[in-house]
Order: sequence, then C-alpha cells, then structure tokens
Amino acid sequence: MTAQTAEISRFEAIARCALEQYDVAAGEVMFIGKSDGVLFRVRPTSNGEEYALRLHNGVGEYRPEAYSQLLVIESGLLWLEALSSDTGLVLQQPLRNRNGGLVSTVYEHGGKEAVLCSVVTWVEGEPL
Repeated sequence: MTAQTAEISRFEAIARCALEQYDVAAGEVMFIGKSDGVLFRVRPTSNGEEYALRLHNGVGEYRPEAYSQLLVIESGLLWLEALSSDTGLVLQQPLRNRNGGLVSTVYEHGGKEAVLCSVVTWVEGEPL
C-alpha cells in the first residue's frame, strides 16, 4: 500500500465516522480530492440523493484556531442554507446532523485530534 493510498483510506474512515452523525445510510463513499480540505461524494443506500462530505482544513494537524475555524465553517453553511431557501438558485443545501448542527466533529488518535466535517447535497456541474 502506498502512502497516498493509506492516507486516502484514513480519510475515508474519518468520513464514514462523520456520516454516522447524519441520517445518511452511506453506501458508496468516493474520494474526490484534497486541497484545502478533503472531499468525498457519498451515494447512500437508502435514497437517490447524493451528498458531498468535506473534511475541513487541518485534517490530522493540531490547530489552535479550531474554534474560530468552526465559526467560519458554520457561518458559510448558514449563508448557503439561507440562499438555498430564499432564492431560486440551484445550490448545495447543507445537511444538519442528528444534533441539529451544521458541522460535526470526528476524533482521531484516541480523541486527541478533532476533524471538522460537513455534508451538503450534491449538485452536478461542470468545472469552470
């Protein structure tokens, strides 16, 4: 197993743990890519809706600014939620977790490292 394959497997395990916090019966979880976060496409087993799951910045890193990062992520998702409900635009809609939150936390390495995660509906499109 290459280092890249091992890293993707680790990210997929985090993604599956994050999905346990949502009402999504994950069937297929496909790695899309990594840049400032890690993105997966999720095809649930229960319905035809697909989702994008994002592991946010600093996966596996200690980040003292994690709380402010949480507020920034939540703010962006609240804005997206408002745009989705108040306009006729075709946009991703944030999915709230079972606790009603927009951001979920998965802990790695015995609870020492927190990974912030979010889920939005998948919208087909073309890269610009």
